[in-house]
Amino acid sequence: MSRYQHNPPTKIGEWLKIFSFFLILLALPALLLLIAPDWTPRSTVILGSEKDNWSTPLIDANSTPQECTENVALILSNSWDCNGNEISSGVVAAGTIKERTITRALKGYGQTPGFGDIPVTHEGNVYRASDPTGIFGGHALMLFGKGDMSDQAILVIINGPDAQELGDTIFDQLKELEREGI
Repeated sequence: MSRYQHNPPTKIGEWLKIFSFFLILLALPALLLLIAPDWTPRSTVILGSEKDNWSTPLIDANSTPQECTENVALILSNSWDCNGNEISSGVVAAGTIKERTITRALKGYGQTPGFGDIPVTHEGNVYRASDPTGIFGGHALMLFGKGDMSDQAILVIINGPDAQELGDTIFDQLKELEREGI
């Protein structure tokens, strides 16, 4: 009975061919990385959620929509990196006790285990919790909806070196949205 079997390489030339083939396969991604352009997705920062039909672009000091680098590592949330500051936003369910809603939302987003001691302030339906020196290290803002949106709230979480300034800007924008009745 005949046997058809590939004989193992015995000559140095055959070994070099196999070794070269696998070396090229392993080096190919590194070579492609060197020649490929650095692509970082940028988009307009959205407060709220477009999929929940409640969103607005973040407006900067020049009255234009602010564009930042998308944080693609966080697939399930809207998150951007704006010069070292992380802005995350979404629409969450609003509870009947608004102070508790903002603290629970922060705990749910994994920002802090013990947020209870941080004071929550508000103007109208816009709530703010700030702790720039604590374990949370940033700001949380919520705009509670009215009418058809009374069971929802826009949640914005800001972390980074300019969190106070961004928090003030977003707080003012959320107050303007409330005045407009959005």
